[in-house]
Amino acid sequence: MENQMIAMNSPPLYEKIVEKPKPYRVYACLHLLLILCFLGYRLLNPLDESYKIWIVAFACEIWFGFQWILEWNMRWLFVDYKTYPERLAQRYGGESASKLPPVDIIITTADPFKEPPIITANTVLSVLAIDYPVQKFACYISDDGASTITFYSLVETLRFAKIWVPFCRKFDIETRAPFMYFYKENTQQSNNSDPNFVKEWQEMKVLYENSGDERDILPHVVYVAREKRSKVDHHYKAGAMNVMARMSGLMTNSPFILNLDCDMFVNNSKVIQHAMCFFLDCKFERDCGFVQFPQLFYRSIKDDPFGSQMKIFLSTLARGMDGLQGATYCGTGCFHRRKALYGVPPAADQYNNKDGRNFHNHAKAFHDLKTSSWSLEALSNTFGPSSALAASAQTVMRHTQDNVHSSPSLVIYEALNVASCCYETNTAWGKEVGWMYGSTVEDVMTGFKIHCLGWHSVFCIPEQPAFLGTAPANGPDSLVQMRRWVTGLLEIFLSKLCPFLGIDRDIMVRQRMVYAYFTLWGFLSVATFFYAILPALCLLSGKSFLPGISNPAFAIAVALFVSIYGFKLFEFLRIGGSIREWWNNQRMWLIQCLSPFLLATFDVLMKLLRVSETVFVVTPKGTGDEDDACESDFTFDSSSLFIIPTTVLFINLAAIVSGSVIFVAGRYHIFRDKLFAEYFCSLWVVINLWPFVKGLVRKGKRGIPWNVVMKSAALALILCSSTRRQN
Repeated sequence: MENQMIAMNSPPLYEKIVEKPKPYRVYACLHLLLILCFLGYRLLNPLDESYKIWIVAFACEIWFGFQWILEWNMRWLFVDYKTYPERLAQRYGGESASKLPPVDIIITTADPFKEPPIITANTVLSVLAIDYPVQKFACYISDDGASTITFYSLVETLRFAKIWVPFCRKFDIETRAPFMYFYKENTQQSNNSDPNFVKEWQEMKVLYENSGDERDILPHVVYVAREKRSKVDHHYKAGAMNVMARMSGLMTNSPFILNLDCDMFVNNSKVIQHAMCFFLDCKFERDCGFVQFPQLFYRSIKDDPFGSQMKIFLSTLARGMDGLQGATYCGTGCFHRRKALYGVPPAADQYNNKDGRNFHNHAKAFHDLKTSSWSLEALSNTFGPSSALAASAQTVMRHTQDNVHSSPSLVIYEALNVASCCYETNTAWGKEVGWMYGSTVEDVMTGFKIHCLGWHSVFCIPEQPAFLGTAPANGPDSLVQMRRWVTGLLEIFLSKLCPFLGIDRDIMVRQRMVYAYFTLWGFLSVATFFYAILPALCLLSGKSFLPGISNPAFAIAVALFVSIYGFKLFEFLRIGGSIREWWNNQRMWLIQCLSPFLLATFDVLMKLLRVSETVFVVTPKGTGDEDDACESDFTFDSSSLFIIPTTVLFINLAAIVSGSVIFVAGRYHIFRDKLFAEYFCSLWVVINLWPFVKGLVRKGKRGIPWNVVMKSAALALILCSSTRRQN
């Protein structure tokens, strides 16, 4: 109540800017007309002699049109937010600083070899140096690999932090991850005129390289390596996050939680203030269930050769989602309301004053809990047997939020209990409470669950990037990451949380379409695969399924092609990208559809048939050295990820040779009237797969291994032999 009174007498902490992009809407209507015209042509011109080809082509084209509609749902209305953290400082400055809400910050790491401890150490240091009252935040570090190397590196990190943190605050250093700060050493020195700065800077650099002594008070820092047993499912990152949610609930129980991957260091020291601008100033509680900051990358490779920087998502799609119910949860760089993570819907007074609303209408575990009464017995059935955890959850439900304990050391025994591997048995963790289980992308699944409760979210892009991390440094790592993502997304679509199910969920229809767009990427890959080989197989058999040059429908096909790729080029140029960057992203999209997306679909199919289980694969992180950010050439290994794209390449190369023979043989009229469109499509596929063309003639890691080439050649031969040439 006191915070509300302060807010009423202060200027707003953030501004919402709505944009209705009329040019986008006009283009969308024209493009939709082209899609309908082409589908109409396909429907009115069945191929009687090749009805199987017609059915496959028509099904693929309908799917492409459906995916396009789902994507453009996110481009209809754009919303931007501008935050004013300086107003927050004015509102809660001086004695009012005690009214700022506390925050629990969770950093996760799982493999000391793929995620080097030096990266984790720098992220921890950047967190400890955040510009926020020390007594108002705590840092929790989850080491799911239980690595002694990580543990002892963090011990040294805390010793250095007691010197590093005061140094950052004294000289108002903005870049608070040491490795990035000293990488920018010339700029940092030139920007500070304090005569003592250079001397202390030099001392600090030596201490960073050699460790140092103690000086200042830090926030609570808690290291956790949870218990694991071979016969108990530990649920990968989602399980680790739920352990940290329980432990932080016991120790500090802050109303807000920030989660970070170990490679995502704080680049904006006022990032908590930016998030609090929304949480403390939103008109209704439901308007802000979580605040997602973009995943940006430092020392990224020029022109994004592996399509891993997601610039269109950050600059366009995320802004479009803010025009709906909010952006998806992206797994790192996200501030959550603990209440929303606990499966609690927003306050009942925001539902047209519907009194007596159940605590959670969609969760069977909560049906007997009313907003007026949160019994410890009922909460224990949901949150587990720990009475202390149930009591901490009760304070969240009743909005009587204060730090439950003055010191984390008072609850070590209870914390060990809630971190045990069997604690979640017969509880709602992973089902209705905390991070959701059942998918390798627990972030999207958890965000969807929160949106289904009626919460909205915010995508915040401050001028100074809030967090910076590492993108996959080579082709194989990028494809492995995408395989895990698409596997998890398809698992969501085929689960009880399918976006098209649950009519009683408090989520907008268009927000369902957002989640449907992402979770259907796996099925999109199937349509892309067939459409990538269909023109080539038709060319090899002398058949045609695309309109010839003399057919009026050919103009529609050309217009669609130009519209699709021309608009994507326009979007990249609009956000400051280059033509080369556009080309890299568009070719990687095809490679991703033919490789990780397709294999992810197969993985999920095997899971449904109970042949195998999906696996959470940790993406390798860099070491922070300059040499990591280095090569733009596509590299290969013996992974099955490269078999399908190489197969598609062989089929299309064979088709190009066949079409060229027809043209050179003088049968120009057949080539022009029946096969030109198929020939062009095969050529386009080969151009998009050019890294694989180069891989066929290169050696070493830049060359495709012979076992992959032989498997792909055999598969291509089988597919090509199934076609018969027409005279």
